[in-house]
Amino acid sequence: MSGLKLTDGSGVCIFSVVIPTHNRLNLLEKSIMSAINQSYPPCEIIVIDDYLLDSVRVLIGALNNATNIPIYYVQNIIQSNAQVSRNIGAGFAKGSYLSFLDDDDLWGREYLSQAKKIIEKKTCDMLITHTVAFNNKDEKIIRKLFPDKYSEQEMFIKNPGIACSNFIVNKRCFTSVKGYDPYVNASAYKEILIRLKRKGFSHEVLREGLVFYRIGHSDQWTSTDIKILPDIFRFYK
Repeated sequence: MSGLKLTDGSGVCIFSVVIPTHNRLNLLEKSIMSAINQSYPPCEIIVIDDYLLDSVRVLIGALNNATNIPIYYVQNIIQSNAQVSRNIGAGFAKGSYLSFLDDDDLWGREYLSQAKKIIEKKTCDMLITHTVAFNNKDEKIIRKLFPDKYSEQEMFIKNPGIACSNFIVNKRCFTSVKGYDPYVNASAYKEILIRLKRKGFSHEVLREGLVFYRIGHSDQWTSTDIKILPDIFRFYK
């Protein structure tokens, strides 16, 4: 892995990858590897563990020995909540842009490379990428295309295609809205996008299916409607 270019050449860290994790060791390793294997690598990967597993710390240590990309292990002892973990990771991040990745999702090899091209060309504050859903048999199920234009009212009716793993945001913008709302989980991605757009921040769409969203596994948080119902109510308040 020698010779990797982790900055833009001027010493500026562009992409910090933020991965919250909760007791998904095997899936987590695959997610981290998809970030490590980017053709344009991130300058750092930050893993925030709210289940406090020693095995996660061991995994991070082993992966650090195999790559030039620094991988940091951070414990979330505040609250077992992915939004809190994402905010903690963002606070540690050195990159100009925060690239969020869930511990059960994957990125295509050209994801950050293509993201960099659009961000530099359009000077946008946020980037949202088309996603491809896949199951545990690695079968591609659904391709979700984020629209070029949408209204805030439409966001309250349905999710147009934003998730954690296909969302890149300028850290300055993210900080200005105080990050994710820790009390909204089920609609957290829509909620933060609405707040960012209300402040006038711009977004662009990467129209390639370079983010792979895993569905159908037994511990998927959104697989139980009753579990997410209180958070949906919070969003609409």
